[in-house]
Amino acid sequence: MEDQARIFGQFERAVVAGAIPGLGLGLFIADQIVRAHGGAVHLESKPGVGSTFTVELPCDGVALAAQPVASVS
Repeated sequence: MEDQARIFGQFERAVVAGAIPGLGLGLFIADQIVRAHGGAVHLESKPGVGSTFTVELPCDGVALAAQPVASVS
């Protein structure tokens, strides 16, 4: 599903604007925080069933990979 690739973007939404309130920042912010700690957010989704978001964080306190964090202007 192409929505899965873009919903972690700033101000992006998978639903039509107005159908569900919000700015489209929640997943973007969560992803940025997790990436800043060396982790990743994974999405598994089945249409009509639901979605599962999994947060993976390093447990040794060392970042797994240096991934740039997008800056907000």
